[in-house]
Amino acid sequence: MPIRPALLLFAFLSLTGCTTLTSFEGYATATDGGVDQPDGSVSECEPACGPGEVCEEGLCRCGFGEACTSGSACCDGTCAELAGDVVNCGGCGVACESGPRALAVCGVDGCGLECTDGFADCNDAPGCESDLASAESCGGCGIRCEDGELCDGSTRTCVSTCPPGTEVCDGACVDTATSLASCGACGRACVGGANATEVCSAGTCAFACAGEFFDCDGDLGAVGSNGCELVPSTYYADADGDGFGVDTTTMRSCPGTASADWATRAGDCDDGAPMTHPGAPERCGGGDENCDSNTDEGFDLGGSCECEPGAAQGVLVCATESATECSYPTEICNARDDDCDGNADNGFACVRDETEACTYTGSACVTTGARACGASCAWEICEPPTELCDGMDTDCDGFVDDGALTMGAPVLVGSAPMPVSGSRGFAAAWEPSISQGAAVWWTISPSFEVDMRLARFDETGRPIGATTLVWLGEWGEFVDPAVAWDGSAWAVFYPSADGLGVARVDADGSTARVAGRLSEAGAPLMEHLVAAGGPDGAAVLYYDRRSPAGLRAGVYRDGTLRGSFRTLLDLAGPSVSPRRSAAIADLGGGAFAALVLDDAEAIRRFDLDATGAVARGVIVADGARKRLDSTVFDRGSGELLVGYTDIDAGGVGRVAFVDSAGTANAFAEASADNLALLADGTFAAARNTGSSAVSRFRASDRQPFPESIVAAETPFAILALSSGSYLLIEASRTTVVSQLLGCP
Repeated sequence: MPIRPALLLFAFLSLTGCTTLTSFEGYATATDGGVDQPDGSVSECEPACGPGEVCEEGLCRCGFGEACTSGSACCDGTCAELAGDVVNCGGCGVACESGPRALAVCGVDGCGLECTDGFADCNDAPGCESDLASAESCGGCGIRCEDGELCDGSTRTCVSTCPPGTEVCDGACVDTATSLASCGACGRACVGGANATEVCSAGTCAFACAGEFFDCDGDLGAVGSNGCELVPSTYYADADGDGFGVDTTTMRSCPGTASADWATRAGDCDDGAPMTHPGAPERCGGGDENCDSNTDEGFDLGGSCECEPGAAQGVLVCATESATECSYPTEICNARDDDCDGNADNGFACVRDETEACTYTGSACVTTGARACGASCAWEICEPPTELCDGMDTDCDGFVDDGALTMGAPVLVGSAPMPVSGSRGFAAAWEPSISQGAAVWWTISPSFEVDMRLARFDETGRPIGATTLVWLGEWGEFVDPAVAWDGSAWAVFYPSADGLGVARVDADGSTARVAGRLSEAGAPLMEHLVAAGGPDGAAVLYYDRRSPAGLRAGVYRDGTLRGSFRTLLDLAGPSVSPRRSAAIADLGGGAFAALVLDDAEAIRRFDLDATGAVARGVIVADGARKRLDSTVFDRGSGELLVGYTDIDAGGVGRVAFVDSAGTANAFAEASADNLALLADGTFAAARNTGSSAVSRFRASDRQPFPESIVAAETPFAILALSSGSYLLIEASRTTVVSQLLGCP
């Protein structure tokens, strides 16, 4: 038998619009079709989404479904199999066309035709136009029956006579009850048209649309029919009429024929809610209105918010369906408006850290203070105002200017190398009647030339004129010099090899002269030289170590020793203890109080003037070892202030207040190497050993000020000025400087 061609033919019909793909292995872009994204990918999705897909929250989607699988592509929101979809064959929108007696098919190689059973494509024209039951192609293309033979349509072979039930139609044995070419009568062909299938049954033609094609214009089977002309849209059940249906219930329908409860768009996640569908605006506090599997996106519900910077954090809640608002927290104590009612810390007694004026009752007066709102938003106690340096008791604590004094900048008074550091070789004094002070000190040159210099200074501590050379001598045992105003000039007392020497310097510094020898005790036999003076003259006091040892004193006025030196106290033995010390104070009117420490560790007082000396008795006699440091007379109260160190008590400094009867009736604890008394009775006690400090005491009751003033780190003298300030004269091995302690 002759070889017959296969009934299923595939043809690449480029002329009919089918497009060849470069590959079908995991969807490839069509060479002349498909819809690409602008840049071919979406940055949030890895790997990038394919053509027609969109990236949502890191996931690729086709329409309202998931991303298309390998071998398919997203075409108009639906995944199409590129090797099986005749409408999207190899690429979106690439449709395969049918032909006569042939249906369009799509395979891995692109578009093709599938011949109707009993027909074949025997020429180059599209379609399967050759009837394999005809005399020209009996059983195959070009197979003709011999003369006198007929083609049996049932077996598609050449026969000499037709089998029963058939009739001869144009050289073929035809069953007109089933033949598509001669249905019901010879030559009456069943022609359905494009994308249609034909069936002859009982001699009557019947037609049906192939695959997904529809005959929407109703001319199928009619002469000149265009067949099943289109693939209609897919419709989705839309019960709520919002234009979006559910994916699970679908149908295809010709345009304009679907009822209102069907929609051309899918993806509705709640078909009973017309406000819920893809693309719907999300409503605050609702569900998933836009069907993207998320709720309330874009509203940041539960996010942090605050009324103002630093306030307690609230949370975002829905205000309306389209807006949020901050749900502010309950007000806390933080100086912020937490509940956003326009008031900070409302509900509390006060706003944290704010202050207000209040009435402050101190120990000495009543004034306006301030109170602060504390960490719990409750008013704290009323605090006094800050003490001002104004001569007033600003904070009503009974002390004037306490804690308000300041140390001025150091001012250089003089400079020269001193033979010994510390207080040895240095002395200073202030004379209110001329508003001038003087400092005197030993100097030594590299060649061991010894001299003594004096510098004058004003109330600011600034030097007046040049330093004056007072005395030029030789190396010896250095004892502190003493300086005092003798009524008309500065008298400088110093030990020399042949006795106690004195030199005088006028107030203007123009004259410096050695005034002579006042006693026979030279430097090797002299200790603890002190002096005090004023407008009515000066007095000088020292320990004489000659045997018998004793305390010598004399009155010196206007350059003349008035009378002679008197022995105030004889001491047992030829030596003087290193702790043996003396102090002297100007009582006014040419009288002085001389204080000494005797062998029994008692402090004794002697009153001295130009006519003689009178023993006033024992001031302190407790048997404890002591060092007598300083003394000063308070003319207002008539008391003598005596500073000493109690060695047996661990070196505690004390100040005794001695009345006019010679009785020590009060004591204050303070280191008083130097004492300075202001006109109002306020006095300062200064320590000049180690780290120097100044303590002040109230005039009324001698109570210490609640302050601690750290002064120089080198020994110094403290002087009381008529301005109410103090002047500190500090000495080091190389310089003498002043510092003003008072109001800025």
